[in-house]
Amino acid sequence: DNTGYAMLRSHYAGASWDEWTARAGVPQAESDSGWYLNYCACDLARYWLAIDSFLETESEGAQSVKDLLGSTEVSFLRQALGAECKVYAKAGFESNDSDSGLSALNDAGIVESPSGDYLVAVMSDADYSDPYLTENAYLIVDLIKALDSAHADLLSA
Repeated sequence: DNTGYAMLRSHYAGASWDEWTARAGVPQAESDSGWYLNYCACDLARYWLAIDSFLETESEGAQSVKDLLGSTEVSFLRQALGAECKVYAKAGFESNDSDSGLSALNDAGIVESPSGDYLVAVMSDADYSDPYLTENAYLIVDLIKALDSAHADLLSA
């Protein structure tokens, strides 16, 4: 949620954030307001590769984070794939109801599937503001299902 994100950004702002993003292979992201970074789906995937490396350490902290990512309240990945797979994800969404131009509907995370673990990072500029503008959720859920189907087809080829 935004409170947790604010706590992380406040605690790790500056050199700590810069070092982590450099190790993740993501160029230092720009920030309009110091909160929401400008980056692409490839950058989001790179962040998640770094997160997955941390989760794989199986340290107490990693297990705590893994538990949180495995039970996020909103996850389009979990909505799409959670019946068949374990999903560790964190969705992001913003509504353009204030004419800010910041509408977003995104999700990224690690999917533990019967065919093996894989990473998914999807981003869009569709509106979503729980609980009011949820009619666009099917767009990203359907996209995730299509990506999962393509993943399964590639593995079976």
